[in-house]
This record gives sequence, structure tokens and C-alpha cells, in this order.
Amino acid sequence: MSSGDLWRRSIFTLIVLIAFSYGTVVGAYRVFPFAQIRTTGKYIDDLRTKLDGSSKLTNEYSTDSDNEYSISPFIEYNIEEIEYNHDARLNNFDIYRNDYTELDKIDRLAYLDFNDGLLSVYSQDDYSIVASAGIDRIEFKRSVEANGGIRNLFFYNDHLLALVGLINSETECAYASIVNISLKIVLLEFPCLPQFELVTLNALGGGFVSMPGKEVLLLALGAPEWKGKEISGLAQIPGSPYGKILEIPESTILGEGSNYSIYSSGHRNPQSILNDDGRILALDHGPRGGDEINLIKEGGNYGWPKVSLGSDYDFQYINKTGDTGNIDTDDLTDPLFSFIPAIAPSMISRCPHNYEEYYLPNRCILIGSLKARSLFFVHIDDRYSRVLAVEEYELGSRIRKVIVDGDDIIVGTDYENDDSYTGISFLKLRQITK
Repeated sequence: MSSGDLWRRSIFTLIVLIAFSYGTVVGAYRVFPFAQIRTTGKYIDDLRTKLDGSSKLTNEYSTDSDNEYSISPFIEYNIEEIEYNHDARLNNFDIYRNDYTELDKIDRLAYLDFNDGLLSVYSQDDYSIVASAGIDRIEFKRSVEANGGIRNLFFYNDHLLALVGLINSETECAYASIVNISLKIVLLEFPCLPQFELVTLNALGGGFVSMPGKEVLLLALGAPEWKGKEISGLAQIPGSPYGKILEIPESTILGEGSNYSIYSSGHRNPQSILNDDGRILALDHGPRGGDEINLIKEGGNYGWPKVSLGSDYDFQYINKTGDTGNIDTDDLTDPLFSFIPAIAPSMISRCPHNYEEYYLPNRCILIGSLKARSLFFVHIDDRYSRVLAVEEYELGSRIRKVIVDGDDIIVGTDYENDDSYTGISFLKLRQITK
């Protein structure tokens, strides 16, 4: 049978299946199955690719030939051309913008990528990507209700990993797990958090960075609490993984052990980490004010909850002087910069190439924010000793993910049932010249 005949029969079979699925879904649930049709259409495209042999399947990541994902597990959209319109002016740059709103509205992005016109996204609330690893469906559903679920998705070499926040209501256990999705195994299950009723899994952190040449992954694990002093105190307890940046060896990532060590401590909710030419920078949410940019040193203690430029949510004072009782103040590391009021930082990246070049020899990092709904271009001196300036671009929507590609910025925003949702924003920076 020729590939053309096979293709025609496959299409006919799929049309029958679509019609049957439509009647079943609409009749049973009275909804129109947009997601199912999108998935089926994607499958048809993939089938055509396999038959024609004209192009390669994208985002193959598995080291396991039996992996159920023969192609990318992410939701994907083809965006062939992007037309930009002028949106705003920074001090020395114009920003051109295009908002892509054709994708499904996603409450919380766990993953964002854009490559060769293919936009890939994934929601923190979607169970399917961790189902084959043995994560309990009921636990996952309950964790999503408590702002848990997939806190972050990321790659280590060709292995797709997830930091997952979970809740077992029967045992009143809230905890974090690291899952190797490529190998379909849970790598690490961390201990139950105390003060179950005060756990807030959206403060579980999730920043990550590979350490080239060392075969290790740095992963940030927050101390997720709402007025939970015992939980926040874990950040200063040496044996607890919470409130720490963990160093995880490659052997653990490959499922050949469960070892990890503490790289730094005293963190509250570090959602993003950057390796900037060997210097490790981390964002950390403060409480009411005091969001931090930290230059991370191995063995460093960054003070939480003993010291912060912010205050508790009920305005209770937090020490500013470093008088921390049983902790030597000389062992605490001050932030490189603190935001007051809080901006709720979500993502850190290098600045666009042309923006960096313009401000050399100074360094530049780009920060996305949830509360401030802005991008912040942060200028740092070339010795990483102080912040020189901060330039703000207001996007108008909660920024969850940021990708910098050359002179372009791709921003993924949260859907909060309001008019500020923009889906994915494509931004291009152009220097102003006479």
C-alpha cells in the first residue's frame, strides 16, 4: 500500500473518530471539545510528517525509546509570521509589540518556549505530563486547589524534569517532589511540611540552573507558608531542604540514587535563577516588600526569616539590623538589591543582546514580575557589587515566564479572568538613533 493510500485511509478513520467523539462529548458534558479537536489536528499534522518524511518531529527529549511522548508533550502553536507595532519608548530604545491571544487561557504557566515559529506552553494545573510517573491523581488535584501542581518544568540536558507540589489531605501532608518525566520516575520526595493549614504551595520556589562542567543541577526550594513561623524557620534549619538552593548531582537526575546537598540557605520563595557567565543570580520573593536579587555563593546564608527589608503581611516588624540571636551576623549575605514595594518577581534572564551591548561594560539582567506587571531592566556594575539603575517597561499583565532570543523578548502571562490577559507577548527592542 502506498503512503498516499495509507494517508487517505488514516484521514477517513480520524474523521469518523472526531464525529463520534464530538457527539459523545457534547452529549454527555454539553461542551464543545476545543482541546480534543486541537489535539486531533496536531496528530494529523504529525502523521502527515511521518508519512511524507519531509520534516523532523520537534522537541524530542526522551532517552527512553518506549516513552509515550514520541513528540513534544507540550501544547504547541505554529506562528509563522509576527508583525510588530510600536508600543512604548524606554530611555534609549523603542519597544515593538505583538500579542498572541489565540491559545487557550492558562491560569499559571509551567513552561514556555518559542523556536522556529513553534510556540510551546504547558499549565501548572495539567496532570497528564506526570501521570505515568506514578503521581497520585487525587493528590495532584488537591494540590492544584492549594496553588500547587507543577511548579516548574525544565530540562537538564535531554531529560525533562518537574518540580511538583503535592497534598495528601488524609494524612495532612504537603510536600514537594522532583519528577524525571523522560524516565517516568519520581526522583525525590521531600518531607512533609509542618503547620499543614498554613502551607501555601505557590511559594514553593522552582528556580533552576545547570552548572556547566560540574554535572549538577541547582534547584531552589522555597519555604511555602502563610504566617507559618515553623515553616519559614525551615530556611535556617541545616537538615531541611526547604528554604534552600539544592545541588542535585546528575546521578540522582538519572534515577541512580537520591542524593543532594545544600548549596545555600535562608531563602523564602526563589522562583528563578540565572547563571550569568559563572555568577549565579537568584530572585526571591519577600513578604510585604523586600523582594530580592541575590548573588548566590556556595554556603551562603541569605537571612530569611531572620532578616528582611520587608515586613510580615500583618505589618509585624522583621529585623533589619542582623541581630538574629543564635546566627552569626557575619555569616549572613545582604541582597544585591531589594524592591520596595514588592514587585513579586517571577523570572530572571539576560537582557536582549542589543540592550546589553549599549550599556557595556555594565551588566544587565531582565526581571519579569507578577504584581507590578512589568519588565525590569536591571543594570549592575561589571564587578557585581551594586545595582546602578533600574528601567521599567509596564506590560500590563502578570508575567509568569520570559524568554530572551537575541534582541527579542517573549513573555508568557497569567489568566486571571480580567482584561489584562494577553497570552503571549512578543517584544522587539530597537535602539533609538538619529
